[in-house]
Amino acid sequence: FAAQKKLIHNKVFQFLLVSVFIGIICVIIYPGQAIIHYFATTYVSIILIISTVIIHNLNQKKNIPLKALAVTVMVLFFVMNIKAYNLTSKNGYTMPNGWNLRGIKLASKVVADDVEPKKTFNIAATLDGDTRAMPYRYLLSVYGKNPLNVEQYPQANVLYLVSRDNLEEIKKYTVWEVASLWPYNIIKLAEVQNGISVYKLTKI
Repeated sequence: FAAQKKLIHNKVFQFLLVSVFIGIICVIIYPGQAIIHYFATTYVSIILIISTVIIHNLNQKKNIPLKALAVTVMVLFFVMNIKAYNLTSKNGYTMPNGWNLRGIKLASKVVADDVEPKKTFNIAATLDGDTRAMPYRYLLSVYGKNPLNVEQYPQANVLYLVSRDNLEEIKKYTVWEVASLWPYNIIKLAEVQNGISVYKLTKI
């Protein structure tokens, strides 16, 4: 049984090595410019190979110094990386300053409560690069209020906008998701948190 188990482990290890090799070769022979994320297909195999080597060495009964070194490296790796996540930040991970999941939920609820059944609407946000407000769209669908598609901003009767800018600044927007509704009236529906508000733009 032990011999069979070892044989299986060896075959799996060989498969991982071959998959890494094939992934690298595919990137090399690709006629276009090689970009780092093209190697993504090899990442899982590389991690599994490294993990296998570490576990194999740690299982050696007399290899106490190596075990101590491995544990130390793993602890240091964890400590160094946990700081990068900035877990004490007031904003969500990768989210704009002052914004988090709670804010997204509150903003989506404000919109859902204001939607009028006979008026088509859409939603946008200018807090970051996601001007089409995909997280809000998901929550609105959960609330049973579905906005128009992301290609249909000009067809909306109402546009809900999540922004930290004031009314006058919003009127100067050139971003298509907002400008395509012009002319419109604009009011502030609610301030959600940290100077970020939900605005309602109604087509004239």
